[in-house]
Amino acid sequence: MSSASQPVNAKLDGVSEREQLLLSLIVTYGFIVKSTWMQLSNGNKDSEDAMASAMWSLTRKRMVTARTLHHGISYFMLTEATATKLGLPKFRNQPMSEASKLRMYARLLFFTRYDSTATSIEPNELNQRLGVPSYGLPQGFYLRGSDPGFLGFLRVDTSIHTSPVRSAQVLRHDVLRLVKFVAIQERLRIKKFDFTLITATQSRADAVLSLFRTYDCIGKAPIKTIVAPELVPLICPMDMII
Repeated sequence: MSSASQPVNAKLDGVSEREQLLLSLIVTYGFIVKSTWMQLSNGNKDSEDAMASAMWSLTRKRMVTARTLHHGISYFMLTEATATKLGLPKFRNQPMSEASKLRMYARLLFFTRYDSTATSIEPNELNQRLGVPSYGLPQGFYLRGSDPGFLGFLRVDTSIHTSPVRSAQVLRHDVLRLVKFVAIQERLRIKKFDFTLITATQSRADAVLSLFRTYDCIGKAPIKTIVAPELVPLICPMDMII
C-alpha cells in the first residue's frame, strides 16, 4: 500500500482514526473500493469488518458516497460537502465517465497493488525534479520510495476497445514529449526512469508493445507493462466475463 495518502483536514470533526484513514485514501486516489481497505487489513477478518463498518459510518454521515464501478462493485468517493470542507475541486465528487473510471481504477490498482513502493508526485515537486515548469504535462508521474533518484510515468491504456495501434501511438507521443526534458534524458541514461503502461490483458500488452518497438528512434525506450485483469469488467459486457 502506498504511503502517499494525504491526511484529512482537521475541519472534519467527529471522525474515527479508521474513518480518517479511509478519507485520506480517497483524497489521495480520488476513490477507493472494498479491496483497498481489505489490503490494509492483511487478511485479518476483525480488521476487515472494522474498516467496512467505518466506511458504512462515513456513508451514513454523508461524508462519502457509493457509486457503481462495474457489475455490482461499488467505488467510494467524497460527497460535495466533504470535498468543499477539504478545499478540493468540485470534480472530485462528480459522477465519472466510463473512461474516467477506468483511468482512476487503474491508477488505484497500480499504487496500491502492483507497485506499492510507488507514490504519485505533486506538480510542485515534479517541477523541482525536472528543473523547469511542468505545466501542460499529463498526469501520471510517480516516484519510488526505495530509490530517491527515480522518476516514472504511468500511462493507462484507455483505448482498449480500439486497435492497439492507437495505444502504441499514444505511448510514442508520451516518449517523444518527455524525452525533450534534460532531467528525463539524464535519468534514462542512468536507468532511473521508466515509462509504464497498464492495461487489462497480456495479449493487449504484447500487441501494443510489439507495435511500439517498430518505431524509429524511440522503439527501444524502457517500457514496463503491467497487466491488471481487474480492469476487464470495465471493458467487457457481463456475458463475456461469465
